[in-house]
Amino acid sequence: MHRYIVLTILFAWALAAHAQNAPQTGKTPPLTGSNVLNPNISVVGNFLAYAGAEADGRGHGHDHGEEKPAAFELSEAELGIQAAIDPYAKADVFIGFHAHEVELEEAYVTWLRLPAGLGLKMGKFRAAFGKFNLVHPPETHFPDRPLAHEEFLGGEGLAAAGVQFSYSPPTSLYLNFIAEVTNVWDNAPAFGFIDEGDPLDEEDDHLERGGRRRSDLGYLGRAETYFDLTESQNLSLGLSHAASFWDEEAELRSHLSGFDATYRWKNPRRAIYRSVFWQTEVMHLRREMEEGADALDRWGGFTHLDYQFARRWHAGARADYTREAFGYEPDEPHGGRRGGMLYAAFAPSEFSLLGLYGRAVRLANGETDHTAFFRLTFSLGPHGAHPF
Repeated sequence: MHRYIVLTILFAWALAAHAQNAPQTGKTPPLTGSNVLNPNISVVGNFLAYAGAEADGRGHGHDHGEEKPAAFELSEAELGIQAAIDPYAKADVFIGFHAHEVELEEAYVTWLRLPAGLGLKMGKFRAAFGKFNLVHPPETHFPDRPLAHEEFLGGEGLAAAGVQFSYSPPTSLYLNFIAEVTNVWDNAPAFGFIDEGDPLDEEDDHLERGGRRRSDLGYLGRAETYFDLTESQNLSLGLSHAASFWDEEAELRSHLSGFDATYRWKNPRRAIYRSVFWQTEVMHLRREMEEGADALDRWGGFTHLDYQFARRWHAGARADYTREAFGYEPDEPHGGRRGGMLYAAFAPSEFSLLGLYGRAVRLANGETDHTAFFRLTFSLGPHGAHPF
């Protein structure tokens, strides 16, 4: 049997070599024909080194049973597979390889031309809540998540399987309306509860999503607009609202509302040398509580400014604020967490980036955590444009 397998492989190799060396004639299919069924494949790597609170396991990002990072960590290698299915639809698949797990982050089909100007997306995808949530963690400006995103949406953001409809009316002003119906968001603290597991083991605590029945779903609506201010400046604005159950019995709901604004400046005549990017997001969470208790109201948000001051150099700052919504004792005083981050990044090209980051977070108990990050990101292969 092995002899026949070897002979078959050699025969196939000989045919392939003959075809490769054969002279090209007018009857040879165009090269593009051989790529029709080949998707674009890319890999994005994200390497981090920590010093300070994160390296000591005291970082603010591990309050929900999340694993503490090591001092050096390849936090993620993301495999992207993207291709057009036909002239009317395209497919996107993103798989995240982490230190101890492999996760299907997104896999969806988008139909671009449906009747009445509707757009349709089906599969597992990142929810259209604000702008920041749409960007995969290795491709954001930061080595961490803004405090409010981490507190309300979790370390990986809002994502679930479901369906999304979008519609842009034919008006002179750009408007886009989005509606989503999905499963309850698995990893979002705003739509789940902390299962305390073994009372003797604090690390056994883990997040459980609310609503266990099949009919318990998440609903999201968004309205957004975009307009040019000048030839070199533009502004986009958006309002989002997500709602679902947060308790196991599916009797109590969470309502998460958000506002986002993104400003961009880039001189089209010297676009590779100078640019400004400013983004702000504000969120409000309202959770229904058991009968007789007041609803829980929490605010949070961040603002981020990135300035490209030379062809390969960026500098930026981020300011954070959030009220703690989970994991506190009702009888203890609990305030907000506020923090800031400064960074400088060197980007030899659009395919790699080296960055140095410093972050300070003042916790609700009055202590301050300081963390320094070094970050390397790289991209292999073609990659699509970020959501605009």
